[in-house]
Amino acid sequence: MFILVAVLLSATDADRFLSLGRKKTTAGEGMIPRWQPFILQAQVVIVYFYGGLTKLKADWLFRQEPVTTMVHNMTLPGWLAPYFQTDFTIGLLTYGGFLLDILAPLLLWYKPVRRWALVPFVLFHLSNSRIFDDIGIFPFVMLSALILFFETHEIPGLRRLAKPNASGGRSAKSRANRACPGCLLRRIG
Repeated sequence: MFILVAVLLSATDADRFLSLGRKKTTAGEGMIPRWQPFILQAQVVIVYFYGGLTKLKADWLFRQEPVTTMVHNMTLPGWLAPYFQTDFTIGLLTYGGFLLDILAPLLLWYKPVRRWALVPFVLFHLSNSRIFDDIGIFPFVMLSALILFFETHEIPGLRRLAKPNASGGRSAKSRANRACPGCLLRRIG
């Protein structure tokens, strides 16, 4: 996935916002075609969905393995261990992880639930980084890839980095929609 995303990034206008080598353009500044974020989002969703499909087996769903074994073999801080090693928590990690993987396309692409789905995804990846010691940086890469699903105006820290609107009150998005109502453009800055 890392190599595929790197190749796809080289074919997109990913340098249009918050890049040191950003090209200064006036027409359509901060606008990119909708297919560009979509292909990157699709790679993330495919990983989640196939992760859910691999959990459709008796070991995962009925015996709750390998989560049970890994949780019981974990070395946790003293106050956290009793909570993590209960049957309820193991069931929550097993079935919650399965449902989150399978429902990832809906949760990430459906805007009304996307913000609320961020909390389970963060907890999912942080627990994966702690439970599964053989997956390296992957949970943190997937955690950081969640930013692909949010518009710039939905991310509080990026709002103030975006340039203020100098068009007399009309946003670049509304100007682009009026100039090209059929265009599938996404505002990135």
